[in-house]
Amino acid sequence: MKRICQWLLAVTFLLTFTGTKVIAGETTVGAEVHAHWMLHLNDQDLGKNFNYFNVHRGWLTVDHTFSDKYSANLIIEANNSGYSASNSWDTHLRSAYFQINEVLPYSNVRFGMHGLLWMDKVESVWGLRYVDEVSLHKLGYLPRADFGASLIGNCPGGFGVLAVQVLNGAGYTQTELNKYKNFALYGEFHPFPKSADWSEVAVLGQYYMGYPNMTGGVPGFSENTSMDRTQLGFIIKYRKWLTLYSEYFMTEDDIDAVNNTDDDIIPEANGFTVFGRLYVATSEKWLSRVSVFGKYERVDKNKNATSPLAQDDGDARFLTAGLAYEPVDNIEMAVVLRRDTISELINNVRIEENEANSLMFTMKAYIK
Repeated sequence: MKRICQWLLAVTFLLTFTGTKVIAGETTVGAEVHAHWMLHLNDQDLGKNFNYFNVHRGWLTVDHTFSDKYSANLIIEANNSGYSASNSWDTHLRSAYFQINEVLPYSNVRFGMHGLLWMDKVESVWGLRYVDEVSLHKLGYLPRADFGASLIGNCPGGFGVLAVQVLNGAGYTQTELNKYKNFALYGEFHPFPKSADWSEVAVLGQYYMGYPNMTGGVPGFSENTSMDRTQLGFIIKYRKWLTLYSEYFMTEDDIDAVNNTDDDIIPEANGFTVFGRLYVATSEKWLSRVSVFGKYERVDKNKNATSPLAQDDGDARFLTAGLAYEPVDNIEMAVVLRRDTISELINNVRIEENEANSLMFTMKAYIK
């Protein structure tokens, strides 16, 4: 049923896009492509100075506005993150939803495949998706989008947003394998909505509760099966010139399907992300299109493990820094240095830190 609904929504969009006059309104079509050249500065099991070029991700986006009250969105995503000639492209329906505005005063409803509001917000603040994904998606703790329904309330005066999302839980790249639904309570507060300089300053929060999309022939769910996420974020933004962001998250997972009541099987993790972006100038000269940025991420993957070695297994640190330039509207490129450090348990007797240092030239192009 989920797949049928998705493709029915997609067909509706394509009919609109091809010019049919059955549905009146305004349609906007765009395409975005990301590409990068990567150079390994250390071995990384492929030899020092190994390098490759890859056009690794692209989107086709269609937005249709039926009226002030009704609108819809379609995003088809194709990606290939590898560097081997044998790697193939994966294509997914990333978004296909209808939105009804003002169902209740200050409230909108979305139904279909659409983004988690937390991901939408953090990705828009980061603004460098072509350089790196946002943390919780990159680490595998939350899907970028999912099938479901959202009730989005906008506070009068622009002071914030409060929303509830009911989601399948499988994300947009997997098939749903259970009948249970996941829930997300999302909120953001803007203390200075009327300020020309500080209107985007915000405090964000989300509590995500649900069930894992279990695979591998697992027979069913027990009372212990769970997938819980809690996030808290802060945005400091001064006009376009300066953006600072910090985020703390906690996760708890229990995939015990045989009703084992031992709490030790529950993997708990926490971590944080901080990033910043600064434009070199605020005038209309070419320097206003140059920015420097940096992001640091840290995750404690097994914080509740009883063994000190197990507590360190899988812990990771990610450092990304670079310089970006937008030569013309809708084209941006960046030179980036990356250091990924991941702790690995070796033969159950010692922890070894695997470090990957890389240089990357990356770019995005948006056409509309």
